[in-house]
Amino acid sequence: MTKEKLLRMLDELLPPNAHPTMFLATWDGRFPRVRPMALVRDGLRLYFGTGQDDAKARQITGHPQVEFVALPRRGGNTGYLRVAGRALG
Repeated sequence: MTKEKLLRMLDELLPPNAHPTMFLATWDGRFPRVRPMALVRDGLRLYFGTGQDDAKARQITGHPQVEFVALPRRGGNTGYLRVAGRALG
């Protein structure tokens, strides 16, 4: 997929300033942990906020592979977008 095609898809599903709820999955070394978060998008970069001392920050530092599911709305319908990757600090 080209960068331009990915940007068009993200503009449709996760428009800038939409801040949809997402569910972030991390690994604590024993179990997966999932929690709702607010998602912020800037171009191809996706952000969520957390405190440095929060459990999810420690989990991401120890196991940076994460996955999230966002629930974007298109018209009157809600779909989902699942993304997996490496979190950067």
